[in-house]
Amino acid sequence: MWQDEQLQQWLQQQAAQGLHLRSTNVLCLHTFVRGAPADMVYRWDAGDQRKDPHYMQLFQDAGWEHVASTAGWHCWRKARRAGQVNEIFTDNSDKIRKYQRVMVPILVILAIQLLTLAANPGVKMVLTGSNPAAATPMVSGAVGILVGSALVFAYAVVKLMQRTAQLKRQRA
Repeated sequence: MWQDEQLQQWLQQQAAQGLHLRSTNVLCLHTFVRGAPADMVYRWDAGDQRKDPHYMQLFQDAGWEHVASTAGWHCWRKARRAGQVNEIFTDNSDKIRKYQRVMVPILVILAIQLLTLAANPGVKMVLTGSNPAAATPMVSGAVGILVGSALVFAYAVVKLMQRTAQLKRQRA
C-alpha cells in the first residue's frame, strides 16, 4: 500500500518488455498477458465505487484504462505520451488523502483484532502459560494467527503514516 510508486515502476518495466498486467489479488500475485512492448504508465488508486458511481467514468474520461481491482485498490494504465499528464494525483495533498483513505479500514481491522485479543481468555493462557492444559494447539494457532495479522496491520499503519509524513514534508 505504501509502496505503490515502486509497484507502478515495476509494472511499467514489465510493459516495456511486453508483459501487461491482466489481474492481481490481495496477495499481490499478478497475472500478465504477453503482447507488444509498450511505454505504459500504471497508477494505483484507493477508491470506493459503491460511494461514487462516477468513479470509473471519471478515470476513463481522462484516458485511463481500468486494469484490475483488489481490496479497494484499482490499477489504471494508459500509454505514455509526451506533453500529457501521466498522473492521477497532481499534488501531494491528494496523495496524502489517498493514503489516509487506505489507513481508515486498516485501523478499524486492527482495532477489532486487538479487542478480540484482549477479550479472549485463550490469549492470556497462551501468552502467559497460566493454564497449559487449556492452551490446545488449536487455541495456540488461532492466537498466533491473530497476533501475526495484528502485527502486519500495525506495520501497515506505521508505514502509511511514514509515507504521509514524507509527503507533508515535501509539500511544506
